[in-house]
Amino acid sequence: MGDDTFKVVADFFGRFYHQEPDDDLAVIQAHRKSRGHIDYRWHIAQAFREILSADLPPDYLRDFVSEHANRFCRTDDEAREFLKDTYVRNSFDIALDPSDLEE
Repeated sequence: MGDDTFKVVADFFGRFYHQEPDDDLAVIQAHRKSRGHIDYRWHIAQAFREILSADLPPDYLRDFVSEHANRFCRTDDEAREFLKDTYVRNSFDIALDPSDLEE
């Protein structure tokens, strides 16, 4: 996993979550803006999966979520739950791999 993985998720959070305190509204905006952009959604979904499966230093996820999503988490576990919730609520768990659509 490279720095690009974290940049992808940081950019997503910066675009839809950092200035929007309401998670529901952030999800709605993200869905509206990414509708039809299969490659974009797949790329973000993959980055979330990599981060969620990574073994990271203590407080890394807590600080990452605080800085990029502007959400307070007391622990890495809380930050991981926020990331999982964001992943599911944005339907990244069902994102299509664009290569599966090629003939």
